[in-house]
Amino acid sequence: MPLGDKKKQIIAFIIAAIILLAILSVVVPTLGKVEEEEEPEEEEYSFVFKNYPVTTRDLDNNEPTIAINPNDHLNMVAGSNDYNTPQGDAWPGYYTTHDGGMTWSEGLIPGYPGDSETTQLSGFKGGGDPVLVCANDGTFYYAGIAFERAINPFNPIGFGLVPGLDNCVFVAKSTNGGDSFDQVVVVWTALHSLVRFNDKEWVAVDPNDSNYVYLVWSIFTGMVTSRLLFSRSTDGGQTWSFPPTTITETNDGEINIQGSAIVVDNDANIHVTWIDFGSNQVRYAKSTNRGGSFSTPVDVSPIDPIPRYLPNGNYRTPTMTMLAVDYSNTNTSGNLYVTWGDYTHGDSDTYLAYSHDNGGSWTGPVRVNNDTEGNGLDQFFPAVAVSTDGLVHVTFYDRRNDVNNTLLEYWWAISFDGGKTFPVNLRISDTSFNGDHSRDGDNDFIGDYTGVVATNDSVVAVWCDTREASESDGDTEIYFVNMPYLEVLEHLDLEALGVEWEYRESGV
Repeated sequence: MPLGDKKKQIIAFIIAAIILLAILSVVVPTLGKVEEEEEPEEEEYSFVFKNYPVTTRDLDNNEPTIAINPNDHLNMVAGSNDYNTPQGDAWPGYYTTHDGGMTWSEGLIPGYPGDSETTQLSGFKGGGDPVLVCANDGTFYYAGIAFERAINPFNPIGFGLVPGLDNCVFVAKSTNGGDSFDQVVVVWTALHSLVRFNDKEWVAVDPNDSNYVYLVWSIFTGMVTSRLLFSRSTDGGQTWSFPPTTITETNDGEINIQGSAIVVDNDANIHVTWIDFGSNQVRYAKSTNRGGSFSTPVDVSPIDPIPRYLPNGNYRTPTMTMLAVDYSNTNTSGNLYVTWGDYTHGDSDTYLAYSHDNGGSWTGPVRVNNDTEGNGLDQFFPAVAVSTDGLVHVTFYDRRNDVNNTLLEYWWAISFDGGKTFPVNLRISDTSFNGDHSRDGDNDFIGDYTGVVATNDSVVAVWCDTREASESDGDTEIYFVNMPYLEVLEHLDLEALGVEWEYRESGV
């Protein structure tokens, strides 16, 4: 090999060695060394809760109610005034979920006009006022009213006298998780028109014996005076006591009542609230013998009823009571909570009164919504529930985020001290909507109440919603939220709100 070529090879070898040493100087120190992973930044907790439509058919749904199976929290049944009937008139509808509210089946209580099945409701033309409750064994009960339709120009509500069973209160029963309501029983019938009309019933079941079912309702005479009636079933809703018991003090002039509610506590005591519009008082009575008799009614709290139509709304907004009892295994068991809408400060607020001695005495009212008092922004249609840890939950329509006091949202409030204070208020609907978009024209209607129940870690609520509607194309649907309140509380700065509360794991 020529000497020149040999020199070139040596030089090339030296250059390659230098390059290799440079590479090794970078790589070798990192060999065997574990690369440190950067900790991901913790995502900020979102206080926006996904809403799910319960109803999806073409025609309206309003005035929702909901109950949950204590043995299977994924199993819930909701109800509403459902206009998706062959005749397009209202009828009690029911909607069932087995996946925690993500999907729902839709049905009508049997006996609706055009139904091939014959029940005790067959022949009535319309129905509504849905109320649901579930016993500890998973039995669902559904109460409502049914009525005839006729034209009577002298009747302010438009109903006319129809021969026969022209209006009634009924209770239906489901023993298969709300997949069907095969037992439908009429509890009481009465002539309506300018004589009698049954209205705004509420149902309760003994939590430890589902054979004991209780019903209260208002019966109007001449559409002017009214009294509160009560009936009970001791055989799972197959038969009902007759004639009904009158709870209100008609002899003492208590003849203008409405908005009743009923619950049964763990000791089988029955508790009933209503509003006496003659004296503008929330009233209360109790039975300790399973409805055999009731205590003399007492005043719970004075009220200032909200207007039938709130400002900036063409839909009616009646004042009613909602009642809940504490079923927890804590020292708060048996506590009672009643809530209503009130106009004391010149706008509608959500008020609550509480009893910590099982109805022996009452304290209140307490203002639940925590926006500025008297700010001209309305909260109304409250519902109340108590979770298994004794915390009190109230939900309601709220206009606080609209300076024009028009758009609706659905909100949640919680009390850690037995209803004395409600330091936390949060929006649980994921959008706002206009109640005046419920129907075309000015005949708007979103029902007369909303619904809520609470478990050991979640609050589930239903309300009437118009998010899919417009001024020229009215529509109402029922929407649902499953809000994990324990998770929410873990991410709130409760100490800054002056709340002493110890977080527990879900399900504990």
